[in-house]
Amino acid sequence: MKKSNTVERIILNKIYYDNSNKSIYSNYFDSSSLLSLRRLADNPAFKPLPENNSFFGKIKTFIKRAIRKFTKFYIEPITNQQTTFNNEVVKVLEENKQTINNLNKKLNNISKENKELKDKLFELEKAIYEEEK
Repeated sequence: MKKSNTVERIILNKIYYDNSNKSIYSNYFDSSSLLSLRRLADNPAFKPLPENNSFFGKIKTFIKRAIRKFTKFYIEPITNQQTTFNNEVVKVLEENKQTINNLNKKLNNISKENKELKDKLFELEKAIYEEEK
């Protein structure tokens, strides 16, 4: 099975129709998850190096800094692209959350209208039945 099909299947299994309150619900779109994603969207090229006061620790830190300077031209564009992508994904998820909320409101309104129409239909059928007697 292709990876994209697997991801799509997992997402579709997480989104389901909840009959108890007649709304579409998704575990992905709660506020705390989106806040966490927003915080994690930034992907810095390098994390700060811990300071080590021992002789070998200083040498190790110096070597790491030298390696970072030599690889900076290669690593920074990649992490900047990843950060941009992450921010766009979070933005799309927030838009999806808003869309789901709007759809839930419309679904609730349609459910209320449907119930009212069923009640009216029942009353009309009842009146017709009583007239036929």
